[in-house]
Amino acid sequence: MNAELEERVSSRTAELEASTAQLRQSEESRSLALAAGNMGSWGWIRETGDCLWDDGQYGIFGVNRKHFGVTAENVRALIHPEDWERLQETLERLLQDRKPIQNEFRVKRPNGEIRWCIGTAAPSIDGAGRVTRISGVTVDITDRKIAEERQALLAREVDHRAKNALALVQS
Repeated sequence: MNAELEERVSSRTAELEASTAQLRQSEESRSLALAAGNMGSWGWIRETGDCLWDDGQYGIFGVNRKHFGVTAENVRALIHPEDWERLQETLERLLQDRKPIQNEFRVKRPNGEIRWCIGTAAPSIDGAGRVTRISGVTVDITDRKIAEERQALLAREVDHRAKNALALVQS
């Protein structure tokens, strides 16, 4: 009976080790995908108010994990003032509707640099229908915004030149 019990324990230990290795590999793949997409992930536990950030989130916001405490006040200081109220309204809507939501906003890094981001958040709901946690992903879209601005500028320039050429032809 003792040998059978030891065999069960050994078998269960092997299963747990395999499951842990698979979970670790899955987490590494997730982290790699987020880094490749210039993304960060975060979570907010409603009951305690604790905020959790991964390395990508710290990078997007331009802060150091060792020196930055993730609190609502500290995060607010990094969100562009014109965008904070809209983000708060979005959070309230998510808590009411309990549906994933997306919003565009700007981050003002401590060095003064402005970064454009898209944030997506989704609620975790308990058995009683209460939102217990909100998890999200932040994507840095600054390069895309810069490209869009250049494209719009070029389009305006082409339009202006075409109008000038047309005016010459007409005169």
